Amino acid sequence: MDETEDGQEFTVNLIKSLHLAVANTRIYPRGSEIIKESINKVLDVLTGHLNEHESFILSEARGNLLIDGKEIGIKGVGQTISVDFAFRLAEQGIKSIEFQRGVTFEEVSVFIEGLSKRKQELQEKGGLVGFLGEKKVFNIIINEVVYVAVMKGEEILYKSPDLIAQAGDKAEAVTKVLEENAEVISSIPDKITREGAVRSLAEKVAMLGPEVIRQVLERTASSKVKVLGIKENILRVLTTPKIEEIFTRIADWYIHIMDTMPEGEERDREINRLRQFLDEVISAPVARAAPREIFDKLIQAGVLAKPPPWITEEVEREEEFLEGLLKRNSIALLDTGARKRIPRLIQELCFSNQDETIKALLFKIAENLRADFPEMRALAVKLIAEVVDVLFFRGKEYLMEGVEPLLLSALKKEGEIEVFLELTEALKKRVVQCLMKGKPERSAQIITLFRKFSLPEGDLPVEKREIMEKCSKETAAEIMPILLSDLKSGDELRQSRAASVIAEVGKEAVEMLVKLIEETEDFRTRKILASILRRVGEEARREIIKELQTNSSTEALRRLVGILDEVGAEEMMGHIQTILRHQNPRVRAEVARLLYKMGTPEAEKVLLLGLHDPDPLVCQEIIILLRDRKASAATEGLMKLLKSRNEGVVKESCSALAEIGDERVIPPLIKVLVPGVFSKRSEQARAAAALALKKFPTNKVKQAFAKMVKDKSVVVQRIAKETLGQWKE
Repeated sequence: MDETEDGQEFTVNLIKSLHLAVANTRIYPRGSEIIKESINKVLDVLTGHLNEHESFILSEARGNLLIDGKEIGIKGVGQTISVDFAFRLAEQGIKSIEFQRGVTFEEVSVFIEGLSKRKQELQEKGGLVGFLGEKKVFNIIINEVVYVAVMKGEEILYKSPDLIAQAGDKAEAVTKVLEENAEVISSIPDKITREGAVRSLAEKVAMLGPEVIRQVLERTASSKVKVLGIKENILRVLTTPKIEEIFTRIADWYIHIMDTMPEGEERDREINRLRQFLDEVISAPVARAAPREIFDKLIQAGVLAKPPPWITEEVEREEEFLEGLLKRNSIALLDTGARKRIPRLIQELCFSNQDETIKALLFKIAENLRADFPEMRALAVKLIAEVVDVLFFRGKEYLMEGVEPLLLSALKKEGEIEVFLELTEALKKRVVQCLMKGKPERSAQIITLFRKFSLPEGDLPVEKREIMEKCSKETAAEIMPILLSDLKSGDELRQSRAASVIAEVGKEAVEMLVKLIEETEDFRTRKILASILRRVGEEARREIIKELQTNSSTEALRRLVGILDEVGAEEMMGHIQTILRHQNPRVRAEVARLLYKMGTPEAEKVLLLGLHDPDPLVCQEIIILLRDRKASAATEGLMKLLKSRNEGVVKESCSALAEIGDERVIPPLIKVLVPGVFSKRSEQARAAAALALKKFPTNKVKQAFAKMVKDKSVVVQRIAKETLGQWKE
């Protein structure tokens, strides 16, 4: 390909379109129209060139881009773009890319996706080559072998900056890589290429740990490295997170030196070295973006004497600005410039603990809640919401206590829908914040107001009621995970606080509470949840009934049934009777226990139906419950159960009949004790009948016992003899 203007234009267009497509792929969700458009742009540029050529190779050499092995003499902005893209390819380990005629949209899409990934992400796929191979891309061929760059007849090699990353935490190895690269980079005649190579190395160093960066900056004093300006480039490319990490470590190092080293020259030398490193880092451009508290920490540690000049100047400007604000009319705080600066100003006041000044500023802003124009009131609410975020983040949310009632009052009086919406959003935020700061009573108060405003009997217009109802639902959805976590904590104080807030949330919380009861093993927690549902009332019972009718999980139903007495089971008796016929015996047993706990005549009546339960174990449990209640109404049913083939049912029935004490049971009990010729009874059943008959010292029973004195069963014999002996006494 010739070095023509057309060739230069093609190269610049290709790199621009590739760069844009990669950037869009990293920013927008997969399948986005923006991504599709940018990929189509790349395809258009490629197709236009491949219509005239079977293929072409885009390669990187010494920071320059080559087309089919030849340099393109790009100048100006295009050269910068070209060099930048060349180094991006080098960082990915890509030496050349061959595009062939017939390349498709899908292939370009996969290629762009691969370029957008970090090198580490592609390693497990076998690099970009493996990634494209896996996706069946045949018309884009990546060459990752070492490439010998050719520039005007010279052969220049330099080691990959990846060696720096491989050196890890070994500052000596990193410095060696820099020195070796410095020799090669120094021989590059082109300034832009040379500077790009230095920047690439600096970016790699700037990603290392604070200790390594510190040692590298101290070691790069040799003339060949110093001349290239690698140190300056490292400081220039430091990121905000990295510089914050370095500042934090410097404070820690200083404290460690002061705590562990004795006074003397050696300690002074270490402190001077550390402060020199600190001065260098503070000189980095990104240091100005570091938050104020970082420098406060350095000052508190003792390694920094005073804030950097730009912070001092900024504080002075902000103080002057604040003084002017407090003197002006409150409406001035809503000017665009003031609104943008106030949250940051509040943050600075938080650092210096100027609580009274913050409160004065807040009340000044709040004066605008009574402004004549709704636009002004809306701006005031938005500004207060921003300030609240700052105060919450800085642990100063208590300063809102005086302003919060003003917001609540404004909500009650506000006539404009837009302002009303802003107020509900601000107060909704306060609900969450108060909850997170351990002030559930404040959250509960605001929620109560929301709920009252959303009720039909309130005096709000329909539109506002709908807003409040929506706000209540959104608030419930946002705070319930926090509250449920507290309820599960086992901490009684946290549980009590959470319960008080949930009770105010009302019907919006019902579904989540019912689900939690079904999922929670701990009975105490379920009981707390049930007590909250009881406060909600009919809405809670409706949700529970729905779950009883639709949920098929045995464990969920058992847990739910176990708390029904806490939420007004009497009003759900029809549904409880239905569940007593549930297919799972464990659920039926849980219902029986519920009916026993209820203790009402109606509950006992339903419990009697359980005497027909097909499961012997459930039947036995119901018999025991009726025995404990001395339920005389169960006599007929229990007498019938004496004919059961299940030994356990017969034994428990005998015991229950004895406890009830109705003499009508004597004949059937004697039939169990003294079986006929054609009926057989186990020794255990006969013994149970004998023990039951001890409660009835009638002549008929005495005659039966007299016959049993010589019974074949030793157990029955003993009971008969002991009983007759006791009666004689």
